Amino acid sequence: MKLRDIFSTIYSHENFPDTGIEDISVDTRDVPKGSLFILLEGENFDPHTKVQDIEDNVSFFIAEKEINTQKPYMIDPDVREKLSQIFSSFYDQPERKMEHIGITGTNGKTSVGSIIQHLYNGYVKTSYIGTLGIQIDKEPVTFSLNTPTTPQAPELFGILNYFVETNIDKNIMEVSSHALHQKRTKGIPFKYSIFTNLSTDHLDYHYTMENYLQAKKLLFDELPIDSYAIINKDDPYADTIIENCDAKIITYGIEAKSDFQATSIQISENGTAFSVLHNDEEYRFETSLIGMFNIYNLTAAISTCLLEGMDYLTIKNQVKTFKGVPGRLEKVLTDERNIYVDYAHSPDGLENVLETLNKLKGNNKIITVFGCGGDRDTEKRPLMGKIAEERSDVVIVTSDNPRTEKEELIMEDIKFGMEKQPISLTNREDAIKKAIDMSTSEDLILIAGKGHENYQIIGKEKIEFDDKLVSLEILQSRKSLISS
Repeated sequence: MKLRDIFSTIYSHENFPDTGIEDISVDTRDVPKGSLFILLEGENFDPHTKVQDIEDNVSFFIAEKEINTQKPYMIDPDVREKLSQIFSSFYDQPERKMEHIGITGTNGKTSVGSIIQHLYNGYVKTSYIGTLGIQIDKEPVTFSLNTPTTPQAPELFGILNYFVETNIDKNIMEVSSHALHQKRTKGIPFKYSIFTNLSTDHLDYHYTMENYLQAKKLLFDELPIDSYAIINKDDPYADTIIENCDAKIITYGIEAKSDFQATSIQISENGTAFSVLHNDEEYRFETSLIGMFNIYNLTAAISTCLLEGMDYLTIKNQVKTFKGVPGRLEKVLTDERNIYVDYAHSPDGLENVLETLNKLKGNNKIITVFGCGGDRDTEKRPLMGKIAEERSDVVIVTSDNPRTEKEELIMEDIKFGMEKQPISLTNREDAIKKAIDMSTSEDLILIAGKGHENYQIIGKEKIEFDDKLVSLEILQSRKSLISS
């Protein structure tokens, strides 16, 4: 591809040489021959100082500041904001060759996206980008990513190009607040954008709830006029989210009057039955999922598919066969204890899960094991401690992904929101063992914070750790000791 073709609509006022570009790179460790290289200064590394080490393979540089090179270059201090446009142009606008469903909110993104993908199964060919990785028709696809939820523009548009090559009809994406603030998804013409909810999270990055809200709102401010904004009407931020939104506004909810309203909800430990009212029609569903938060997630997904024109019976049958998302109120498969693992790592997420378990516990105890991630939002830690204490019979505070923070200090932040001293065990395996040892077969154990993750990040090291597997190993060890 010619340089001037890549830049024709991005830098239309500039004259560029007729240079051939074979690839684009932003990584000094990977510079293919004939590359357009974009220099982006990071917190710990400045590639502008390494230009002469890589220039042999570079055909053209874009720099944020002046550089010393014999190769042609231009300076654009705002090039970060144009990354999506540049990579879209290089890959011949792959985002315009499929339909996109974007999901944003503090909680529920992965669940809503996974449900939609399941409902579409056998209806159209789908792809998925989110916390659980990259998938095509529910099968994982391996990519090297720098971010777990919404990839940076260089990876994202390469992935979309791959989806075009594999004839994807609909792409389902989790769209994080970080991605929106950094304009990673700019230019993607979402047909459906879903807002699940907003609660305290990521304030280490956004600093204030207002900034966090405005980042989420960007997804809806930029929607095309012929698209749909599907909004949780029960969330207090709903009206603000849809201000200045040109798309068709569609609401869903339980409490507030909505376009798609969940009603007649019957929850048991075996599952849930509920109806969705829309345009004077009542659609009845059954699911193995439990919890009011799952009713919201299911209603958002059902709304999307009904708007898309899927027939009711197909959706009904698909809802019934959906077994849940890994690590989202997932029950560990054992008859010896009632153990649930959940990804809840925000106050609202933890509260939702514990409210559900409280409806199931009867006269038995809820024992909650959880911690908070290090190098992340500190304000939510005491809030989560307070919620865990108020909605559990026993709380065991432990480590999560402490990263470079001291585990003990994170745990002290959690305990600051609690009236009584909880059980504190720094080692997460010891904490899970303690919960099992002090429980009966009828009690409910919640291990929260990590869900589907199969690792812990301690310092700079990622070590293997899976809450489900650790629980099963502890139970097996107990069985062996008893039998001996």
